Amino acid sequence: MFYFACFTALMPLPSLTTKPVRLLLLLGGVLSITTPIHAQPSVTTEVEAVVQALFEGMRTRDTASVRALFHPDARMYTSHRVGEEPVLEAGSLDQFLQALGKPSDLQWDERIEGLQIHEDGTLAQAWMQYVFYLGETPHHAGVNAMTLVRSPKGWQILHLTDTRRKP
Repeated sequence: MFYFACFTALMPLPSLTTKPVRLLLLLGGVLSITTPIHAQPSVTTEVEAVVQALFEGMRTRDTASVRALFHPDARMYTSHRVGEEPVLEAGSLDQFLQALGKPSDLQWDERIEGLQIHEDGTLAQAWMQYVFYLGETPHHAGVNAMTLVRSPKGWQILHLTDTRRKP
């Protein structure tokens, strides 16, 4: 639209087309590229909201809100080293929620940075670095890799794998 309007506004036209009409065409073209269309939030914004809600739920120990962020078929893994040997440990959402729900004076505070999100239709990948604090003390650090799928309930975490090392 913009290119057509600019081209039309600048090219010589028959005498029936006046200068005001050309200016209107040019203005319409400029407005068509400078006026943002925000009918719905972007997928990146929606996925980021799920990621942030997970860590907020961990901080407040809200197991119900955390559970709602996960797909019913969710899987959880931790990849780390024991000595020089790589180890992959499988966990479950239920185990995670049981640990989160145990009474404690120490807040779980996972601080993330460098969040990168890639998506294609109903699939998204979120990758971020983190430092996990128990209270005010750094406990471990690493990377979280989350696979999210769009379900009838919105974006949900299907797969979460983290690495762990000393902070």
